[in-house]
Amino acid sequence: MAGPVDHANPPSLVGNDVMGPRSAACLAPAGDPWGSVLPAMRAVPYFCWWEQLAVVYLRDPASPDGWRRVPAEEALLERGIGRERVVASLRTALESVPHRELIHDRVSDVLLAEVWTTAYALGVVTRDLGGFPDLARPAAREALSTLAPGALRRVVPVRWPATVGELLYPLVAAAVLGGAADAEAAGSGAGPAEPSST
Repeated sequence: MAGPVDHANPPSLVGNDVMGPRSAACLAPAGDPWGSVLPAMRAVPYFCWWEQLAVVYLRDPASPDGWRRVPAEEALLERGIGRERVVASLRTALESVPHRELIHDRVSDVLLAEVWTTAYALGVVTRDLGGFPDLARPAAREALSTLAPGALRRVVPVRWPATVGELLYPLVAAAVLGGAADAEAAGSGAGPAEPSST
């Protein structure tokens, strides 16, 4: 979706050519209950495109800015969801995803696991906020379809991000739903544990 903050990756005056295209995030439509105020989040998962890692910011009053950055794997483990569970769910999803050979040709297994973990953690956080991801909503699909292209924009050729986004959307969606379901099963619907102060 083109928007006023789209950045197509033209030559940069300040040396940002290496950062790849950055598409605008999906804006909530008018009347959307989440459109004006976001809930108070205690965990914010994201894909660190510079390091190519799934990470999570956790609220931590002991940190200088009130947030502690940890690998997503560590944040999930604090919630009782081990790496083995996350990786097993990726393997299961890959068995049924369309075009898996093309996916493997375009994205390394290591990066695919990091994108999956980011989306999975997003599902866990969504469940913590008291709901379950509703991927039938057009805004949800539109927003999630930007995760893979935004994450991988520096490591795939400039002509591929849109295609990679389409190829990986079924995996991103499955990861979000799987993370929410596993969070519910782990009994984490009441919210994340308070972060340690160390």
